Amino acid sequence: MGASQRNKGASGERELAKLVSEALGVNCSRNLEQSRAGGADLLDVWPWAIEVKRHEKLQIPKWWGQACQQAKDLYPALAYRQSRQPWTVLVPLSVLMGEPDDFVTGHRAALSFEGFCTLTRAIQERGDEHRAAAPAMG
Repeated sequence: MGASQRNKGASGERELAKLVSEALGVNCSRNLEQSRAGGADLLDVWPWAIEVKRHEKLQIPKWWGQACQQAKDLYPALAYRQSRQPWTVLVPLSVLMGEPDDFVTGHRAALSFEGFCTLTRAIQERGDEHRAAAPAMG
């Protein structure tokens, strides 16, 4: 990956972290240790482990696999955006249905950023603990 791609990715992470912080009233920040220690791109957005992609060429299956792999005990979320397009956030459909599932092979739901924030608030309000019962990721 070249320097311009890394810069674009970091810029996308900063952009989304700011939007999430403002929309949800949390202190969302970039995971600066992700290249060494792994983990989600954005921190402190319970119940999500958010993978952020800012690319022109979409590689949804590959990115979703990354999101699921790094989610650990959180729900995976994949936020992506192409130039001059709004953010889209993929989440496991089972989260919307309130049923734990295999997030890697299960169905996904594409939400607008606003829809993602609405879902996040609803999960936070009800104190959803389903993820702990979900199957482990390989």
